[in-house]
Amino acid sequence: MSPRNNIWKLGAAAAAMFHMSAHYAAAAEIDWKMHVIFPEPRAESMAAQSWADGVKERTDGRMQVSVYPGGALGLKDVDMLRILPPGNAVQAVLLFAGYLSRDAPELAYAAPNEALGTWEEYVQIVPTLEAIYAEAYESYGIKHLSSVLIPPRQINVFCKTPVSTLEELRGHKVRVWTKSLADIFDKLGIAGVVIPQSEMYLALQTGVVDCAVYTLDAVNTISLHEVAPYGAAIAAYGGSINIVASKAAWDKLPEDIQTILQEEADATHKKTVEDYAAGTVEKVEADKFIAAGGKLTDFPQADKDAYLKAAREVWIDMTTQLGESTAENARRIASELGWQ
Repeated sequence: MSPRNNIWKLGAAAAAMFHMSAHYAAAAEIDWKMHVIFPEPRAESMAAQSWADGVKERTDGRMQVSVYPGGALGLKDVDMLRILPPGNAVQAVLLFAGYLSRDAPELAYAAPNEALGTWEEYVQIVPTLEAIYAEAYESYGIKHLSSVLIPPRQINVFCKTPVSTLEELRGHKVRVWTKSLADIFDKLGIAGVVIPQSEMYLALQTGVVDCAVYTLDAVNTISLHEVAPYGAAIAAYGGSINIVASKAAWDKLPEDIQTILQEEADATHKKTVEDYAAGTVEKVEADKFIAAGGKLTDFPQADKDAYLKAAREVWIDMTTQLGESTAENARRIASELGWQ
């Protein structure tokens, strides 16, 4: 082979490598990391991944959002108002406002998640909540894109032994996921202990708590039937987890990509509202829980009424103490629900 042919072939190979590198550079033009605390099998994590997939497809690969479920980045939601705004460690988060009580109680208690009479009430107030979240996050340098409605429509108490009345529950230590839930159970004469979901199974297994407040959509992802097979429904529930982004990172995006991110977030929100209204996930997971040996029942209506009364008192008290703007938001929601 002549030197000229060798040079031509080397040049062709170099050109091919250049074009290939250019292609991959274009594909990775914008690469965001998204923190998700919920494990991969959870519907919330799948919704985040669906949003990321939609963004990648509609931008023809110009932008990629890499989703890290199960807290794989080692970040904590409680710290997110401090971590997210600069957009350095992470650029997007699927964030439950209820975890932000330390830094932003006005966000944590914006929604009466645990104080609903029916699940339909939550769908009714979602548009108002979206507006409240958007305004509040903006003050922290965070862009609120939309929310994912979580699938469960009721709160259950899962115990090691059969418990289905408030009287039976007194004397037991109960795992809860927020301070507001702890305050509700305290009003009912029951000890509530705030424990992260990642530590809940072990806490039940080792006797740190006897029961756990949890939702049916996620019981099977942690095999809860093994340590707390007896579940009883106590209240309606509605909750959103916000799709948020660093405002600094958002402002660097081209306008057309901003539009795509927003439209895909809106589409994800709409889909989860439909899924929540249908209650499909909750029913499927309830059937799995029973098939695995779990038992499900209900608290008596009188106990549900007592819980609801305590829950609304806690929510009104908390929002009243957080300043006029938060109290006014609570009054808007309470008025929409006919509580006033």
